[in-house]
Amino acid sequence: MKKNIALNLLKEIQPKIDKNKELIAPILKTDALFHLIDNDAKSGFYFKIYVSQEVNKYTSEFKPSHSSSTGISKSPQTVESIGKQFDTWCGILKEYNEIHSIYDDPITEEYQREFENQFQLTDEDAEYTSFDLDKQLSIDHYLENVVLKLESSINETNKNEIEYLITETKALQNEQTKLTKKQVINRLSKIWASARKIGLNLLKEIFIEARKELINILIKGMIEN
Repeated sequence: MKKNIALNLLKEIQPKIDKNKELIAPILKTDALFHLIDNDAKSGFYFKIYVSQEVNKYTSEFKPSHSSSTGISKSPQTVESIGKQFDTWCGILKEYNEIHSIYDDPITEEYQREFENQFQLTDEDAEYTSFDLDKQLSIDHYLENVVLKLESSINETNKNEIEYLITETKALQNEQTKLTKKQVINRLSKIWASARKIGLNLLKEIFIEARKELINILIKGMIEN
């Protein structure tokens, strides 16, 4: 709740969050005043702000600590100092995104963007709120079926890739109540993109057969194919 956060801290940090929506996502259920993560969930990068025991200060904790380390920094800071730290942290994320490396997977990334475009949310609060309970239960049921279909698709050739997908699917099941609507769509899209790269037969099993049902679950209103 925003009124649990001191006004000077809220005014310092919230505009910076709004400015960097493409880079970061909020964690809704947390013990921190602010908990932001890199939109690339696999990176493990985050920025947290806690109440400090020191007067007129807050504790900032973030990863990476700076551009020459992927470690963690944690210390009490003034509101203004935390604002500068947050700007620097967002700048590092932006630079990571701009650098192409051998670790990038352009094919899967392109597939993911395609799926995300298919499920563009019209909800104005998609970046800040979770799906309602009925939708969360429907998503959970869908993900349970995905795990079963993935398990039945394992063979010697695709074992490592399928096991990775099962891990990602189960993680989304466990975490979806802590994620925003947009984050859930992004995570689903990444699962579908990885399945598509493995092969269209697998994609048919976990996505195409359920596509119309998923559209009705995830997007407000009835949308025809």
